[in-house]
Amino acid sequence: MGISLANLEELYLFFNRLTGEIPASITNASQLTVIELNRNSFTGPIPDFRNLRQLQVLRLWENNLTGADSPNQELEFLSSLTNCQNLLHLEITNNPMMNGILPASIGNLSASLVTFSASNCSIRGIIPLEIGNLASLEVLDLSKNQLTGFIPTTVGKLNQLGKLHLYDNQLQGYITHSLCQNTSLLELYLDSNMLIGSIPECLGDIKSLQKVSFASNKLNSTLPFNFLNLPKLINLNLSSNSLSGQIPDQFTSLTTLNYLDLSSNKFIGNIPNTIGSCQSLQVLFLSNNMLNGSIPDSLEKVKGLTNLSLSCNNLSGSIPASLEKLKLQYFNVSRNNLQGKIPEGGCFANYLLTLLLKTLIYAAPEDSKCHLVGVEVGASWKIVSERELIQGTSSFSEMNLLGKGSFGSVFKAELSDDTTAAVKVFNLELEGALKSFDTESRILVSIRHRNLIKILGCCSNEQFKALILAYMPNESLEKWMHSDVYVLDLVKRLNIAIDVALALEYLHHNHTFTVVHCDIKPNNVLLDEDMTAHVGDFGISKLSEDREAVIHTITMATIGYAAPVY
Repeated sequence: MGISLANLEELYLFFNRLTGEIPASITNASQLTVIELNRNSFTGPIPDFRNLRQLQVLRLWENNLTGADSPNQELEFLSSLTNCQNLLHLEITNNPMMNGILPASIGNLSASLVTFSASNCSIRGIIPLEIGNLASLEVLDLSKNQLTGFIPTTVGKLNQLGKLHLYDNQLQGYITHSLCQNTSLLELYLDSNMLIGSIPECLGDIKSLQKVSFASNKLNSTLPFNFLNLPKLINLNLSSNSLSGQIPDQFTSLTTLNYLDLSSNKFIGNIPNTIGSCQSLQVLFLSNNMLNGSIPDSLEKVKGLTNLSLSCNNLSGSIPASLEKLKLQYFNVSRNNLQGKIPEGGCFANYLLTLLLKTLIYAAPEDSKCHLVGVEVGASWKIVSERELIQGTSSFSEMNLLGKGSFGSVFKAELSDDTTAAVKVFNLELEGALKSFDTESRILVSIRHRNLIKILGCCSNEQFKALILAYMPNESLEKWMHSDVYVLDLVKRLNIAIDVALALEYLHHNHTFTVVHCDIKPNNVLLDEDMTAHVGDFGISKLSEDREAVIHTITMATIGYAAPVY
């Protein structure tokens, strides 16, 4: 290619299915200014581009290119690019076989380099101090690698830097104060590392900051007051650290704040009333702290709030009725000391809002944190521990087995309050089981119809997921249709057919959002003591809002009962 097209200036082959190695002859086209080979399936090493002195743009992202023969070798192709002194954009992100370490020679790359993106390239070692020589750099993305050591203080020399992404590495030490010199910073992502110490107070002086995440580190100390005075701040995530003290009440300036996550820290005191000043806030997560006092009424002023989690604190009092005015989609206040009634108006009454509750396998110490997976549940649901289910089913014995499905088994259980229930236990080792659990939970939390299976509660943690359903003593329609012992006369058959039709009419036309069951069959039609039919098993259902499917699994319906198009 380079020999036949020696005068080629721009080469665009991106978003194809090209395979094999990048031909080394391409380097003979010395007039090349742009090479874009991104999103293909190229393999092998990146050629030596030192002859392409006019090169301005090199984009190779989303391939399977390699950079070094062993993880301890330098990425030599980067050194070859030091001859390309007109280079503006260097993007090699998502080449997970790259390996190697960053050479110190990256400091000799083009003084005009604006973008250096090398995320998810299995790069190891340290970030060289010489990176501070790239004075024109606006985007530095080295996230999702295996980088170690400290964040170089020389990063502070990058006065034009707008986006610094170093998340998902193994960086250690403190957040360097030199970052405060980057007065053009818009995005600062240092999450999922091993950083320690405090958040530099001087970061609160970078008025351009819009998105900040230090989540999942080992930061301690308090949250600087001036950090909440950033006028353009949109996203702030400090979750999963050891930050302590009170949450500052300096929220009046955060009029653009959209996302705030301070969960899984050691914050104490009250939730500041001034948080009601965050008129743009949509997501507020303060769970897993040691907050006390009441839920502030000022939250009603945050009209756009859709996700609110205050679980695992020491909050007291009642849930403010003023929250009815919000259009909450996710609301979690579990594991607090709240009392009184759940508000009955607004989206509470319409079941568009659900309470998220969490359960433990065994009773946890009072000072333990909730790190278990939750499931959307209704306010009246029973929250049952796995231990209670083991006891109630005689350790899930065969004698209590009611049936088996695609993603698990159903057992008869005697709960501690003498309720007889059917327990649907999901086999999480099966692909699609977790998705099936989430889909069925979301549907059952919102439906109410006499011909749909009634949910009584749930048990959900990281290793175990089960739904507690109303027990149907006459079991499934399948048993009655294919048995010499059980007999259905014409009237009973007609009534069952009408029951199923009414259930489907409700799901398709009368529910808040359309639910398409996708697996109507006799096994999924259950009969109570009066032979009233109840449709169950929504594990592969599709939910549609505004005619667009928003949640479903890829599993098709049962052969023999599926629609012919399947």
